[in-house]
Amino acid sequence: MDNKYEWIKEPFLSFSKGVIQVIYHDDNEISWLGGPEGLYRYDASVDKNYKLDYYTLIRKVSIGGDSAIFMGTNFDNTGISSIVQLISLQSTLKYKNNSLIFEYSAPSNEEGTPILFSYYLEGYDKKCSDWAPITMKEYTNLHEKTYKFHVKSKNLYEHEGKEAVYTFTILPPWHWTILAYIGYVLFFIGFVYTVVTVYTRGLRAIIRERKEEIEEKNRDIVDSIQYASRIQTAFWDSSFSSINP
Repeated sequence: MDNKYEWIKEPFLSFSKGVIQVIYHDDNEISWLGGPEGLYRYDASVDKNYKLDYYTLIRKVSIGGDSAIFMGTNFDNTGISSIVQLISLQSTLKYKNNSLIFEYSAPSNEEGTPILFSYYLEGYDKKCSDWAPITMKEYTNLHEKTYKFHVKSKNLYEHEGKEAVYTFTILPPWHWTILAYIGYVLFFIGFVYTVVTVYTRGLRAIIRERKEEIEEKNRDIVDSIQYASRIQTAFWDSSFSSINP
């Protein structure tokens, strides 16, 4: 006869916290457990699967308070719903919409028992959050990049549901875009061109002015030489006339 005992905890996880003081096993294979919190009945013949798969669900994604960008269901081009987010439904947001609120949930087979959640934002968080019965997470002032919000759940029986993922991209502000940088380059080129043009025009004006001054001085010199030549010629003519009367 095998007198070994095996502790199976899953059926009793739904019991309220408290001390079990009395355990009675009757002839009908029913176990009765009693304590200050009440009396519990356990029927081992009832086969229950405590590892049923279920999905964690992102119910809503919103920006700016009440502006919802996702309402919990993904529809493809044919109108068929999908739990998994389709690539075509990934959100692209302007930089001003860089604060988001995620609301999520998971189905539970046990009424009144909280489901725990753990989340992390890929591209922002360093690790997953601790398990907690919190069904909302807000992120503010996110930088421009592509993010993936991951959330998973764990039910009363410590069985984790399938992870839900929501992908979105925040665009850079307009003054950090490629077009803005192209505009900056064109502005710089235009500025340099303007400076060079103005400087060149000024330099040409100075050269022209100096050239005119030099030409004027040359004319004065030539006139002076011609005047001196005429005087000299007149002098020699006068002197020659006086020698030969």
